[in-house]
Amino acid sequence: MTKRVKYNLTGLLAAALLIVLDQWTKHLAVLHLKDQIPFVLLEGVFELNYLENRGAAFGMFQGQRTVFLVCTLVILAVVAFYYNRLPEGRRLDPFITNLTGITQERLEAEGVGDQEAAGAFAELLEGSERPLIVAYNAQFDLNFLFCLLRPWGLAEVLKKPRLLDALTVYRDRRDYPHKLENAIAAYHLEDRAVNSHRAIDDARAAALLLEAMAEERDDLERYVDLFGAHPKYGVSGRRIASVTYRVQPYERGKPLYERT
Repeated sequence: MTKRVKYNLTGLLAAALLIVLDQWTKHLAVLHLKDQIPFVLLEGVFELNYLENRGAAFGMFQGQRTVFLVCTLVILAVVAFYYNRLPEGRRLDPFITNLTGITQERLEAEGVGDQEAAGAFAELLEGSERPLIVAYNAQFDLNFLFCLLRPWGLAEVLKKPRLLDALTVYRDRRDYPHKLENAIAAYHLEDRAVNSHRAIDDARAAALLLEAMAEERDDLERYVDLFGAHPKYGVSGRRIASVTYRVQPYERGKPLYERT
């Protein structure tokens, strides 16, 4: 028996059970409440009365049983049609495959589960005395890491490292646009770095970019735990307690660490 068949049978059994319960409670109402005085449960607060409604909610469309039956059948048919078009199990979205080149088959053969990935990352941080996490758009990546680590009770490890956002530095160094691919081109790293949206490639690109930025100007340490906030939309996602956020305008001027 396939998973799809099991899902269908489970849905049908659940629907049948709900119908049976609905009809049973209605039978009890007719048996014990019809043509009877109200059944008082809490005096002046809660009592059961018998009332028939042959229409929709709040008594609308009384006596239109045929219309309701047709509408119900149409809705059930639409739900069944789209439900059976859903793929079995959880599969990789084609958009992700087009973006990263990672296929469903490769993910199943080489990928690891969330718990294993979270544990390995936490172990890496715990084994370092004073780690520094560097990322391009670190605000996004750290929120992603928090969501990965939290279900396994490992989010506390994010309090240990210091944080450096290469995007904040780049915004101070170059004009808009500020995508990673723009930074790679600005520092002439195309032969060594690629913006493929795959974690390993983005990490390598961020490391090379940081090295080029350090050679350009010796002030990276002043950006540690200092993130630029969008001048219009502010901080995206959960704020990080150890980070100082300052509005970073579009027009370059003095460095963010000199702004108040």
